[in-house]
Amino acid sequence: MAIWAIRALWILGLVALIAEMFLLANPRYRVPGPNDWESFEGRRFSIRKPKRFRAGDVVFGRFFTLPNIALDTDDVGFYRGRRTGFEVYFEPLQDTSNPLSQLMPPSSPNVQVDFAALMRKRHDERIAALRDDPSYVNFRELRRSTVMIRGVRGIRSDYEYVLPHPIPLFNMHVRGYVLTAPLSEREVIHIHAYCPSSSYDTYQQVFDQMLATLTLKKEGGAQ
Repeated sequence: MAIWAIRALWILGLVALIAEMFLLANPRYRVPGPNDWESFEGRRFSIRKPKRFRAGDVVFGRFFTLPNIALDTDDVGFYRGRRTGFEVYFEPLQDTSNPLSQLMPPSSPNVQVDFAALMRKRHDERIAALRDDPSYVNFRELRRSTVMIRGVRGIRSDYEYVLPHPIPLFNMHVRGYVLTAPLSEREVIHIHAYCPSSSYDTYQQVFDQMLATLTLKKEGGAQ
């Protein structure tokens, strides 16, 4: 066999191997069937989730650097590998590092509190935490919109970033959103959902179903 033919076969084999590795790194995902869901009971909420999503600590919170924020066991994330997750976490509306916020409660008639501005600030902090996280590159906030969640006005930011890989071919484009809504005059809830960009339309259906089944418990404030 001529040398050029051997080289051509070698190149074709290498291309096929790379294509197979790429497909394995970017598997197709289908919306789970009715029997592939299960209930999860947390301290602050209950939810229906796909069985393949493992519950755990909120990964996103570990990269959040502001010293006045301390995530607790009320916060839960549901993950399917590193690139897909649905996180639920709670945060005080006011800056708890400021002693004056403890001395002047929102109900005081002498204190004018802009709750909408405080909610935007908490939301902006979450987006900034993603943007500044060294694990991601090329973070972009695609759009920001006002959303209504069960009659409550909240903020949603859609974004995308890249999870880098030593071999650039295997860089993973990730797309997701952060949703912030008030629970009371003292607290907001954040929903952070993300997945590979190539599967976003499918996962969006999963995230929508999870959000629709999220039920807050009475001790957690508003339902």
